[in-house]
Amino acid sequence: ALQFVDKALALDNSNANFYDTKGWILSLQSEYKKGLRALRQAYSMDSNNPSNRYHLAYVLSKLNRNKEALEEVNSALDLEIVFEEKEDALILQAELISLI
Repeated sequence: ALQFVDKALALDNSNANFYDTKGWILSLQSEYKKGLRALRQAYSMDSNNPSNRYHLAYVLSKLNRNKEALEEVNSALDLEIVFEEKEDALILQAELISLI
């Protein structure tokens, strides 16, 4: 999957969703620092995407940057936009609150 998103980025590096997908794939492969770079790029291109903000929060939590992670997950939920991972975001939010 990563090679397909890299090909997509080679064709169109102005698509925030491609960077988000790359970052999420890397994160799910436990490549958190690499994933964070791609997710930050997606965020810089589209800061109003709650899915990307949740992905950022997830990765930041895996890097033990819990305060930043909580800020991102709160921002994702505050956008009040329907997104697929909303339930996961609520669970992460609760976990982070318990850690801080």
